[in-house]
Amino acid sequence: MNRKKILMALGFLIFITLVLGFLAFSRLDVSSTLSILPENDPAMEELKLVKTLFPEEGIILCILDLKPEIDGTILENEQAIEEIKNLVQVLEGKKSVENVDSILEASKLEVKGFNIRDRKYLESDPQEMLEDPFYVGNVISKDGRTTALIVRLKEYDSELVEELKKLELESFQKAITGQPVVDFELDRSVWILSTVYPLLLFLLICGIYYLKLKNVTAAILPPLAAVLASIWVYELVGIVGIPLNILVATVGIFLIIITSAYGLHYVDRLTFHLKNSPVGVAIKKATRDEWRPIFLSAVTTSLAFLSFLFTPLKAFKQLGILVSIGIFLSLVVVFAVIPMVAMLVNLHSRNPKKVSSRERRRFLSFSARRHWRRWFILASLIMLFSSIWTIPHIEANFDSFGYFRGNSQIRLAAQKAIRSFGWAVPLYVVVEKPSPFTVEDQKNLISFVERIEKLEGVAGTISALDFWRYYSIPLPLVQVLSRTTDQLSELLNGNALRITVKAPFTDSKSFQTLAEKIESIGSSLPRDLRLHVAGEPLVMASLNEKILESQVSSVLFTLLFIFVLMLIIFKKLSKSFLAISPVVLTLVFNFFFMSVTNIWLEISTSIVASILAGLVIDYSIHLMEAKNHGIETKEQVIPVIISNSIGLALGFLTLVLSPVALYARLGTLIAFGTGFGALAVILLVDG
Repeated sequence: MNRKKILMALGFLIFITLVLGFLAFSRLDVSSTLSILPENDPAMEELKLVKTLFPEEGIILCILDLKPEIDGTILENEQAIEEIKNLVQVLEGKKSVENVDSILEASKLEVKGFNIRDRKYLESDPQEMLEDPFYVGNVISKDGRTTALIVRLKEYDSELVEELKKLELESFQKAITGQPVVDFELDRSVWILSTVYPLLLFLLICGIYYLKLKNVTAAILPPLAAVLASIWVYELVGIVGIPLNILVATVGIFLIIITSAYGLHYVDRLTFHLKNSPVGVAIKKATRDEWRPIFLSAVTTSLAFLSFLFTPLKAFKQLGILVSIGIFLSLVVVFAVIPMVAMLVNLHSRNPKKVSSRERRRFLSFSARRHWRRWFILASLIMLFSSIWTIPHIEANFDSFGYFRGNSQIRLAAQKAIRSFGWAVPLYVVVEKPSPFTVEDQKNLISFVERIEKLEGVAGTISALDFWRYYSIPLPLVQVLSRTTDQLSELLNGNALRITVKAPFTDSKSFQTLAEKIESIGSSLPRDLRLHVAGEPLVMASLNEKILESQVSSVLFTLLFIFVLMLIIFKKLSKSFLAISPVVLTLVFNFFFMSVTNIWLEISTSIVASILAGLVIDYSIHLMEAKNHGIETKEQVIPVIISNSIGLALGFLTLVLSPVALYARLGTLIAFGTGFGALAVILLVDG
């Protein structure tokens, strides 16, 4: 192909990519973590039912703490109360806001005949509010210096969350928390991960590969091929309409870090042949040498990701399919586009004498030294023996706030809410009845609530039953009044009563344990009182169970597929076991590392094992293929494996800088696992 045709082909490729990008990227839509679960999941269905009975799309808990330099309580400070009034007025004017619970509506309630008289505390005796148990601990703290605005949403509103985050008040220090705030921060992180991190990774990998190839253009080509494949995949995501969730957002990261290695192997071999051959011949030789090991590496890595198809979660399946598509698109770029570019630019051939200094020879020769191999095997045996006790203690848990770092504003806000009011995430207990509630129902339900409040970890409850407990207003009367009073309809809607259980924790496992205890207590209620226990943490707990199933199935299928493929390639059990042995050791190391560092098994960490299997088997295949074809491994293959593993490790370690701890954990595990896997391959397969 002459120069003009090559330029036309590349120009057409760029044009099509830009057109598809313009059409697809405008359709990308970020979805919440809850969307990862199947819609027919029992916990999800229960939450939807509760939201149907009490329409609400999340709560934003806005904690206002009187500044230290201001004396007294909020109730004594007119400026502070005025600021609260203005803020509530602004919030209630938003279309997305259902209502706002605050101290402004706090009233002293009294029964007069069949009517309830209310006297607002702020219009009579504000300090008396601090003696009312219905409000203390719910919207105002015991010392009167902290208040809460409970903002109930009709729909998710990212602009409202952003406004509240930027809000500055003269009298208060502000903190906001709640699932909508978590979703807002995750949405922002997803966009950063999809747009900013690929560029950073591209630059990092270019720098690392330059140290190996000693040519700027040659160093740019491998990661550029991976970036192009990533762009095509994201265009596919937009065109098909796949939601961009916390898993799909990692597709670009995986493709850039993983498939850059394919380009490195090819370009490294190409520059080697350019030393003694013209460019056309060098391309043919490089393709002949590398198509088989690169293709096999792509197949094994794809199989690792496609093992997610056997999981019950749609988002995991999407991740596996998209990465696998991207891997094979990257092969197209490596074997079709890079050769065209190589015809146009000057890729200097490498000089083995310059690359291979005495120090480097000594460094690479460690794989041939028996004592290195023996020490590694001994350390691996100790790890395998210890893992029998440590790995079973890995906890499958999930915490929406655990996505973020300990010093993040959202984590600090949740801790502040728990300290001041005993909760940061609500757990709802809804009691339904075919007919209106009676005095006898009231008696049974109050006993039910009192038993809940005695459970370990429960800070209290909020419900329409409090009107009887604190004001002697019977439940049947409250139910009648709830039909015409918006504030009461949050607690009673038709023949459904909602009890909000306040718990001083945020992880799903603790909520699941609490929910089971509540259901056990509820089993003693009369049969006509139907119980529903729901909340986002219970949905996450269900997600945990699905993740545990996914982890076991994906690892087993990955190992099975890879082993069968090794048998097909090498046609000997001994070689197949040798090729897969570093993979097995790496997977054990991954779970051992998780257990000793107390990393939970959750959405991000559950995909690490299969990814590591696909990466490490790549090294085994390249090394064994080179040995089978008489290629000098210490000079031509091991340096590439080392460069690639360092590039992968550093690439994934960039995720440690992410504001979201979930991606930091993902990056850490893959980085350490890749390093261990490369070492295992060099010492065991080449040892």
